[in-house]
Amino acid sequence: MILKNILTALCSGALLFAVTCQDPASPDLNNNNTNTTDENPFGVFRLLIDQEAHSTSFSGALNDGETPTSPVESVMKEGELELLVKQSPFCEPCGSKAICVADDSCAPYPTKISAGTVTISGVNLANGSPSFTANTIGILKLYSASIDFADPPFSAVDTITLTAAGDEVDAFQLQALGIEPITVLSDSIVLTDGDPIDLAWTPPSVSGTTIMNVELNISYHGANIATIIGDCEDDGSLQIPAGMLTELKRYGISGFPKITLTRRSKSGVSETSRAQLVVEAVRVVYLNVPGLISCNPGNPDACPEGMTCTDDRRCVVEE
Repeated sequence: MILKNILTALCSGALLFAVTCQDPASPDLNNNNTNTTDENPFGVFRLLIDQEAHSTSFSGALNDGETPTSPVESVMKEGELELLVKQSPFCEPCGSKAICVADDSCAPYPTKISAGTVTISGVNLANGSPSFTANTIGILKLYSASIDFADPPFSAVDTITLTAAGDEVDAFQLQALGIEPITVLSDSIVLTDGDPIDLAWTPPSVSGTTIMNVELNISYHGANIATIIGDCEDDGSLQIPAGMLTELKRYGISGFPKITLTRRSKSGVSETSRAQLVVEAVRVVYLNVPGLISCNPGNPDACPEGMTCTDDRRCVVEE
C-alpha cells in the first residue's frame, strides 16, 4: 500500500480526496492553448453546472505554487476506481498558513496571485451575450462573477476560451470544450451487503471529449475517513465492485450516503501561469441503505417515533 499526497488545485471544501486513477481520452485543445505543460496546475478556473442547485457558476483562483493536502492511503484499487483512506500524521500545530502532510512535517500553503481581468467566451448568457469578464475579489484574490447564464449555458461542441490579461503573471489563454448535463438512468441505487453497484447514465452526444469522475462517500457527515473515487470513461456505465463496497463500509456509514458524478472537460495547463480551465457538470445521487434512516438534527419530526437523530444524521432508537 502506497502512501501518497494528492495535490489539487482550487480544492472544493466538499472534496476530501482527489485522484486520477486513469487518464481516459479528453479533448486535445493544447494546440489552441498558449504554451501548455504537463505539470500539475497551480490554480483552476471553473465553469460549473450544479444540477442539484439548478445553477451555473464561474469561479477561479491562481497560486504561486502547488497546494498541499492531507495525505491519503490507497487501500484497494480495481479497474478505474480506488479506495482512499485519510491518514492522520502528527505535527506540532502548523498554524493557519500550513498543513500537516507527514509526521512532524508542515507544508506551507501557496500565495494567491492575480492574472488580471479574465474574459470567458463561447458561453450563452441570458442576455444573449457570448462572453463575460471577471476579476479578483478582495484581498483573497479569488475570481468570481455574478452571471445569469442561459439554459443550457453551452453545448458539447462549443469551444470555451479563457483569456487572461496578465498581472502578477504574464497574459495567457486556455480553451476547453463545453459539456452536457448528466442524465442518470438508475432510478434507485441500493447499497446492499455483498452486491456491486451498477451505475448507468446517458453518454455524451460527442464521445471521447470528457471524463466522468465518480466519488462514493457514505460517511461525509461522520468521520469522513474513506471514499471510493476515480476518473472513468464517460461511456454510460460503471460497476462499483462488491468487495470494494464491503471494505468501504468498515469505515462507517452516516446519514445521506451519496454518489457524486462529475462530467469534466479541461484545457491544458498554461506554462506561463500554471493555470487550467475546467468545465464541469455535477450530479448527486443519494443511496438507499437497508436499515438506514437519514435525518437532519434539530427537526423534531426527522425520525419515526421512538427514534432520535444523531449528529451524523442517522435515526437511532432512543435509549
